[in-house]
Amino acid sequence: PSVVRRRGIAGMLRNCSFVVDQPDKAKFLASRELGLITALMFRIAGPEPLDADDAALVPPSVVKLRDAKVREPDPLTRQYVLEALALLASARVAREEFRALGLYPLLKLCHYQIEGIDWRDDEGAAGGAGGGGMVGARLPEDEEEGSGLSPEDDAACEAINKIVDFIMREEAEDGGEGGKAGAAAIEDAPEPATEEEEAAAAARMARRRGHSSALAPEPETAAPPVPPAAPKAEGELGDDDMVDVD
Repeated sequence: PSVVRRRGIAGMLRNCSFVVDQPDKAKFLASRELGLITALMFRIAGPEPLDADDAALVPPSVVKLRDAKVREPDPLTRQYVLEALALLASARVAREEFRALGLYPLLKLCHYQIEGIDWRDDEGAAGGAGGGGMVGARLPEDEEEGSGLSPEDDAACEAINKIVDFIMREEAEDGGEGGKAGAAAIEDAPEPATEEEEAAAAARMARRRGHSSALAPEPETAAPPVPPAAPKAEGELGDDDMVDVD
């Protein structure tokens, strides 16, 4: 289809992915019957070879063109596709499908192309382009200097980094390095106070409040307001009225 249609379809799929916060909708969007994840993978897949393990996971419809496969050339369409995947990544059921379908190597290679990195320079690649670790977020000094990318490519890289953040967070929850650190922090946390300790602390606080209130100066009492003068009757003289006695 034309680039206008591709943009429209990719934008529509991204908008549909916003309902992923609802468990039943997330399960539907990540289902194999719908095929949404596979369709999005097809747009970011390129001609780079994959190692045997990754190639066995990726659906045949995604890699059927092999060397003739062209990654989505339109930056805006590519941005919409990656943002849709980032929205889906917030649901665990979708992340499980990502692993089952071998999305991560394709995501990494797409990131390489956007950043202008040759996948052959990946030192971690072994037996194909799918090896090595995931492309990480930019360093703070890189952000200050500017990425040199177009706004669409910059947004696409940000979407990829969001997916990586979800991956790292899930690994921590499942007992990875982050999970071990979190468990150690919980073990080192102090025991909660007993009822006797809480009562003693409350008594100390009450004594402190009583001591501070005893030292505090008494507030000055304001003088009572002067009541207004009663209205004068007709013909009656008041104190301020002058009478000429001559």
